[in-house]
Amino acid sequence: MPQNRNNSINFSSDDLVIIGTPTYAGRFPNLLNSYLDKITVDHALGIFITTYGNRDYEDALLEQHDIFISKGFIALGAATFVTEHSSTSK
Repeated sequence: MPQNRNNSINFSSDDLVIIGTPTYAGRFPNLLNSYLDKITVDHALGIFITTYGNRDYEDALLEQHDIFISKGFIALGAATFVTEHSSTSK
């Protein structure tokens, strides 16, 4: 939720963090870029997950990995999952 992205968040080497993001047009969602500056990491373990709406995730998982590795995460694993598209309604 956007209101949850106002505060800074810190992760240490004692943390295991599962980071999940959707894919938009095969890319990491750039609407999260401003929030990335509020995240600090000191060698926390990270598991990276990208979801996509059965189109293609293209470079989204690689972008997510690279972004969070540059923040200071240590990659433990990564995966993609097909999910219902966010514009689908029931």
